[in-house]
Amino acid sequence: MAATASPRPAHIAVLNIPAHGHVNPTLGIVAELVRRGHRVSYAVPEEFGPQVRAVGAALVPYGTTLPASDRVGDWPSDDPVAMMRLALRAAVSVLPGQLRAFDADPPDLVLHDFGALTGRLLAHRLKVWCVCLSTTHVSPATPEEREQRQHLFEELFLDDPRWQEYRHGFRKLLDEAGITLSVDDYTGRPERCLVPIPRFFQLHGERADERYAFTGPCLGERSHQGQ
Repeated sequence: MAATASPRPAHIAVLNIPAHGHVNPTLGIVAELVRRGHRVSYAVPEEFGPQVRAVGAALVPYGTTLPASDRVGDWPSDDPVAMMRLALRAAVSVLPGQLRAFDADPPDLVLHDFGALTGRLLAHRLKVWCVCLSTTHVSPATPEEREQRQHLFEELFLDDPRWQEYRHGFRKLLDEAGITLSVDDYTGRPERCLVPIPRFFQLHGERADERYAFTGPCLGERSHQGQ
């Protein structure tokens, strides 16, 4: 039986936010990609450089407006509008540098954390495949349920000028990139998504469609942590 030719090595851009709970689940995946001969460029602040380099990826560092990973109290977790505005501000601030970096060294694929809002935009700009990586539960809501949820948000925050500013700012970002998706679809309805938890742990997992691949965790040696 003739041996099957191996696919050519790819250049994969990984985009993430500076949070251990988002970066750590990707390390085993990146290590396996590198083991298979692919080249990985990992965009995350220098703080996470040791972890990224330990699994064989090249660091593409960026500065961030997000709070430091060890200052949990600086995250407005009890204020959803503030959290969304924080994420959008961070995306706008890092986008120019990421565009310059990957325009100069284009990837074949963009793999981005669900919190890294520049991922789909970068893939759209470069006309390459894009895969979201969700380190927690995903939303298997139907289009009707998503619309109802959006209406609820609109009603809850109708009189909050921060909400309107967030929506207009995000729409401006997408319009400038030539992306016609709604803000809700851009942030919450990926074209395809890896979920490193078993489907059994997913709330209403039977409703998650084929765009979601529940892979379970991909664990590495974590040698940089002495393991």
